[in-house]
Amino acid sequence: MGRPREALNNGTHLWEKTVILFSIDGLKPSYLTPEHLPNLHRLSSIDDARTLFGPSMWPMSPSLTFPNHWSLMTGLEPSSHGIVANDFLDVGKNKTFYYTDPARSWDAGWWKGVPLWEAVQRQGRRSANLMWPGPPKTTRGASPDFFQEYESPRDWPMERRLAHLLRWIDLPSDQRPSFICGYAPDIDSLTHSHGVNISHPSITEALLSIDELLPSLLSAIALRNATDLVDIILVSDHGMTSTSNDRLLFLDDILGPALFSRIKSRHAWPNVELRFESADDEDEARAALSRARKKYRTFDVLDRSQLVERFNWSADAGSLHDRVGNLWALPDVGYSFTTHEEMRSFEDGVYSPRGNHGYDSRSADMQAFFLAHGPSFRKRPTPQVPTFPNTEIYNLVLDILAVDNAHRAPNNGTPHFWDNYLRANAID
Repeated sequence: MGRPREALNNGTHLWEKTVILFSIDGLKPSYLTPEHLPNLHRLSSIDDARTLFGPSMWPMSPSLTFPNHWSLMTGLEPSSHGIVANDFLDVGKNKTFYYTDPARSWDAGWWKGVPLWEAVQRQGRRSANLMWPGPPKTTRGASPDFFQEYESPRDWPMERRLAHLLRWIDLPSDQRPSFICGYAPDIDSLTHSHGVNISHPSITEALLSIDELLPSLLSAIALRNATDLVDIILVSDHGMTSTSNDRLLFLDDILGPALFSRIKSRHAWPNVELRFESADDEDEARAALSRARKKYRTFDVLDRSQLVERFNWSADAGSLHDRVGNLWALPDVGYSFTTHEEMRSFEDGVYSPRGNHGYDSRSADMQAFFLAHGPSFRKRPTPQVPTFPNTEIYNLVLDILAVDNAHRAPNNGTPHFWDNYLRANAID
């Protein structure tokens, strides 16, 4: 795909086609109600050629924040882009990736693939990143032209994030980015704390704040006479489900104190990936977990090859040896592995987080959100796009921006997936 770059203007200034991709962490499609997200609900319900809504979007497995944001940004599965969980051990590097610690996650060597902001730059355009989960630089040395690193959401209310996006939009034409990505963690953080209770006052308030983002952006873009120049894509990375004390699995009881004490590493929460010094200990742990599975029937025990198949990863299991162990336990949706020591750390005796994700990505509770609006979309026989994997977002952005195949990277998206949804001047 690809076409010559158009010389566009808003009546007073030169413009290039622009895409704003904004992720709302943990936004479930089921939150889309007239009460909690009235603006987005109205947009999703009307038959408007400029609006494309999907009732849900499949996250990649595991349904966690960092693997899925890098899948959205590269069009690759976690087995291809390398971020296989929010936390994992790379035995080849003898280093641990931990998502909230830049010292253990920003090294470009962790991250594979060509992110959207680099693909856009390859075609001579500018890009901007407002806190999107991922590194500030790739192994090739590419960085967004404008980069705002992650800071506490308490310091970044939605009004400030909107103002920051518009500051980039208002740059002179030779500096203005044509691809902007942004991120808001508020819904995810609050539902981790309170569970999936959207009637909780703080969650309701956060949802209404999120709901103002798209209309506020559209109004600001209209004031700049750029309605026919800017497309906006709203996504989330995964859904959320509530946890409870009656759905706990005590790993220290399942393994017994002696074997539990010999665990070398445990990663991939809320799943359990265990590594031991000795093969005998791993075999013993597998047997103990398998016995417990037959008893409780609320989790599965898998080896590396079985995990690759369960997660629908296309990479060869052997190629994942360094970052994916050979003993996994995957809890059913809403169940949590814990220990008696961990439970004693909760002052009220109630397991936390009260809401969680990371479970089966095809389950209803883990589904992600998708809604797009802008001039590149066209009238269709049906206004909705059926549920699709989030790896398709990569080509959607690059199709709109007419980035040709020579500059976009190989990815796990489906060629021509978006042809029926985009206007003829947005694709070949």
